[in-house]
Amino acid sequence: MKKRTLVIVCAAVVILAGITAIIAQNRNRPLEPVPQLITSKNRNMIGKINNVKSDTGYVTKDPEGNVVESKNQNDQPEAKSDYIHTYYNENFTPSAIAEIETLEEDNIYKIPELMFFNSNVVIYTQNKSGWNLQKGDQIHLTFEVYPSEIVNQALEIGVIYNKALNKGEVFQALTGTYTYTAEEPGEYFIYMIGGSTESISLKTGEITLQPQR
Repeated sequence: MKKRTLVIVCAAVVILAGITAIIAQNRNRPLEPVPQLITSKNRNMIGKINNVKSDTGYVTKDPEGNVVESKNQNDQPEAKSDYIHTYYNENFTPSAIAEIETLEEDNIYKIPELMFFNSNVVIYTQNKSGWNLQKGDQIHLTFEVYPSEIVNQALEIGVIYNKALNKGEVFQALTGTYTYTAEEPGEYFIYMIGGSTESISLKTGEITLQPQR
């Protein structure tokens, strides 16, 4: 009886060790460097160096528009979006593009926790649309990013208007506020571009509007 109990205990130890090894392996698995919501699957990579090939190729969304996937660039077209037709820098080639829905609460549009990588373009929307501004109206984006092993991370924030991605403002601090004053009436989107060699993990963010006084 004692021998049988010992065998069972040994087997349980072996199985537990195997499960632990698999979990550890998954935790250390490199992420595809594309925009992705922060979940239990990738939270352990916040602020960490991600060892993966930089050539990620074309990116698509799932039916809900929240999760993206990459495909080999050699047999897929370049990353494109219906929201963008031109870039202020003609030489810029996005490594991935994703549209991320905000959640409106009392006229404040909350941005979910998000991880994105070098040359990723993230476009924020509300019900798949932008924000309608009159001339002189302001749109603000306040953010906080997680600390990283890579110091002085660069994050560009700007607006998209008439399907043109305009030059934005570059931030290197963990917190900041971007403000844009509409020069013409119309629909505006706010974007972020990762400008660092490693991931940038957005901790909190919100978009607010201020009508012209």
